[in-house]
Amino acid sequence: NKLTNKLPDLWRKIESINQQLLPLGNISDNMDRIRELIQQARDAASKVAVPMRFNGKSGVEVRLPNDLEDLKGYTSLSLFLQRPNSRENGGTENMFVMYLGNKDASRDYIGMAVVDGQLTCVYNLGDREAELQVDQILTKSETKEAVMDRVKFQRIYQFARLNYTKGATSSKPETPGVYDMDGRNSNTLLNLDPENVVFYVGGYPPDFKLPSRLNFPPYKGCIELDDLNENVLSLYNFKKTFNLNTTEVEPCRRRKEESDKNYFEGTGYARVPTQPHAPIPTFGQTIQTTVDRGLLFFAENGDRFISLNIEDGKLMVRYKLNSELPKERGVGDAINNGRDHSIQIKIGKLQKRMWINVDVQNTIIDGEVFDFSTYYLGGIPVAIRERFNISTPAFRGCMKNLKKTSGVVRLNDTVGVTKKCSEDWKLVRSASFSRGGQLSFTDLGLPPTDHLQASFGFQTFQPSGILLDHQTWTRNLQVTLEDGYIELSTSDSSSPIFKSPQTYMDGLLHYVSVISDNSGLRLLIDDQPLRNNKRLKHISSSRQSLRLGGSNFEGCISNVFVQRLSLSPEVLDLTSNSLKRDVSLGGCSLNKPPFLMLLKGSTRFNKTKTFRINQLLQDTPVASPRSVKVWQDACSPLPKTQANHGALQFGDIPTSHLLFKLPQELLKPRSQFAVDMQTTSSRGLVFHTGTKNSFMALYLSKGRLVFALGTDGKKLRIKSKEKCNDGKWHTVVFGHDGEKGRLVVDGLRAREGSLPGNSTISIRAPVYLGSPPSGKPKSLPTNSFVGCLKNFQLDSKPLYTPSSSFGVSSCLGGPLEKGIYFSEEGGHVVLAHSVLLGPEFKLVFSIRPRSLTGILIHIGSQPGKHLCVYLEAGK
Repeated sequence: NKLTNKLPDLWRKIESINQQLLPLGNISDNMDRIRELIQQARDAASKVAVPMRFNGKSGVEVRLPNDLEDLKGYTSLSLFLQRPNSRENGGTENMFVMYLGNKDASRDYIGMAVVDGQLTCVYNLGDREAELQVDQILTKSETKEAVMDRVKFQRIYQFARLNYTKGATSSKPETPGVYDMDGRNSNTLLNLDPENVVFYVGGYPPDFKLPSRLNFPPYKGCIELDDLNENVLSLYNFKKTFNLNTTEVEPCRRRKEESDKNYFEGTGYARVPTQPHAPIPTFGQTIQTTVDRGLLFFAENGDRFISLNIEDGKLMVRYKLNSELPKERGVGDAINNGRDHSIQIKIGKLQKRMWINVDVQNTIIDGEVFDFSTYYLGGIPVAIRERFNISTPAFRGCMKNLKKTSGVVRLNDTVGVTKKCSEDWKLVRSASFSRGGQLSFTDLGLPPTDHLQASFGFQTFQPSGILLDHQTWTRNLQVTLEDGYIELSTSDSSSPIFKSPQTYMDGLLHYVSVISDNSGLRLLIDDQPLRNNKRLKHISSSRQSLRLGGSNFEGCISNVFVQRLSLSPEVLDLTSNSLKRDVSLGGCSLNKPPFLMLLKGSTRFNKTKTFRINQLLQDTPVASPRSVKVWQDACSPLPKTQANHGALQFGDIPTSHLLFKLPQELLKPRSQFAVDMQTTSSRGLVFHTGTKNSFMALYLSKGRLVFALGTDGKKLRIKSKEKCNDGKWHTVVFGHDGEKGRLVVDGLRAREGSLPGNSTISIRAPVYLGSPPSGKPKSLPTNSFVGCLKNFQLDSKPLYTPSSSFGVSSCLGGPLEKGIYFSEEGGHVVLAHSVLLGPEFKLVFSIRPRSLTGILIHIGSQPGKHLCVYLEAGK
């Protein structure tokens, strides 16, 4: 039989993908779909659990995952091996097995070979090789009914462990043998160059020079890859093959245990078809997980959806069943303890009700649930995620007992889902820290010796915070970030023992190791050492603890290792003996930084001053009339063409506004205004004209629009029926006819009202969009709403050119973040009126330029006595 007959569904899936790609007319419009289809093809190849047979001349180069940074500090590789019986093929005492490393094999690699019939494992972190040979002979068996040994190599920094299970695929496997390896390396990381890394299995290209410890002929026998860092990997997801002919050399067959579990890797989803018009649709599954966040179940139709998520370890349902805003409810207790939890969703169409059962707890949600023909388990495609603005990550854990209305669910359309749960799936190696979050450990069994090692990886955009606080029987160590520099201190030191020469707040993954041994104290940052021969002072403490995070740290910490008593070196499971606060376990969610400005050395501040962008006016000196004029000059005049046809952002400062001085002939007794509005604000002033005694206004109150008229103490308020602060664009028409007022939102039925008595209103004052600086009645909101406006009209005529603007900028599409946007019209901010450029002056800020030339910072007012930082032609 050919290999294609051994791989059901794989080639059919790839052929199906090719057919789906053909009709795509506009590549740019279908890019997300193309990426999804490519990912499905690669994912299908990675899930092919069939041993590949090598004939002593063949080999493959396996496609590695994109995230090589995770392999630096921690590497876990599992595979199966078999040698043929001597009568089938001799000469299998010395053979190459695999090589994972750089093309330059002189440093940084992991490799395996069979030497004298026994497996040998070698790894090199850059300065020396560590080697271990298993004291058991590799199993020989028939190819058609192969019995294979399982090899599991695990490395945490410079330490490694090898688990070897002889006859693992037989009906009676032997007890696993455990072998520990200490590389005695001065380096701790496996540094792989993404441009030059290779993963050869079974064989290698003729021009590749192997390390001497692995320099043997290609493999004879069968090899099956199992997983790499808890993610399933297959030899059939290859980049290249060498002399591989599956027609002449058939794959091995081996005994496999059937599993009813599906492992969701936290990267994809399963798409499941269902009956859309069943009277009582029912969906069930049993889950096991150890992560704090994950998407379990999702169904949608139009703008309506049901999303069952894990948030902070507990089940949460978010749903939108009608035209109202989305709602959410908690469902049951914590379910991220790694045990079985049964979840059932039942929808009663006639009862207009949905039941969600978690173990023995039941939650009822009233409302008519929409029909859907497809639902998702464990995650959703990118396009749906973006359409509903969903940030909850994909689910990581095991699912079984999958059921739907029509019976048992079989997962045939998946990405990132495997038909088995590995023994390490419960291991949690990473955590996301909110600002000030902490993760503490007790009862770790720390040794009462002078030798110590604590290692971890971290990612952050924040300049300051505690990374690690380590208390042993004899000493206390603390690793912190100060202005982006890494510092190592002890509880009795008045100054840091070590301070890094550069900063590490770039959002990339960096690794830190603190090592104390006979040679002294070392701090390694990305394997670059800082040394100190001093011995740490002994302190007597009955408390042992390890704390990650704290102070202002915000970011991710992963691959934690601390030296422990009577335990082989292993990565720390962050769910073990831990207490957490504002920490999410499993995965890394890194927020992009707000723009940050630090000023040090000013005579006005005796210590570092941080200007928080969202509180800029409060942080700076009180604005004088002159500085107010600077703001006005900065934002006006607006361009009379492009910008006026686009949307404008209001609310960056409380009194942001546009002023329109309209000719009196335009302000008729019957005036009607119209504007398009987009906001998520619940309150704020949108429009105002008039005085304190006679006015017309449009404002937000509790998310609803309110149109207000007032004259001579008599008032009229007309409120919209629906809330308008959903982030979508709404067309608002409002106006008056003497005593009557009228409000129309999105062309729906007008809401009208009249002033008490026979009162009439006549508008003569200037017209403001946003909040005018003075002249407002106390009954109106003080501040401008936060959001965008466009297409401002009076009696169906566009109002293009305001007389002036204050604190208004271009409305940018897409998600927003904290910061200041400087428009091309020359806007600027005065941070301080007095700055002394003394012996020490420090100014730190982040920029994201959209033009190649312009002033960034200017200090000084006298010619020849100033400091200016600017961009010119991008430099």
